[in-house]
Amino acid sequence: MILPLLTRFGITTLNLGYFVLDNALNNDTTLIELLKTIGFDSKAKRLRCIGHILNLVVERYLYR
Repeated sequence: MILPLLTRFGITTLNLGYFVLDNALNNDTTLIELLKTIGFDSKAKRLRCIGHILNLVVERYLYR
């Protein structure tokens, strides 16, 4: 069963693009649930936000 909101907007595996997300665990959970619901490869469709990654690196460098 496809989520009602995705159906409402006509989103399917054919027109679903990539997800740019930070490293929060709830983002992984969301993609896993989408994987179960509409069946796409969540690891291939997930992109890490480079701005977030750079921010983490700089914070680690400045506040170590």
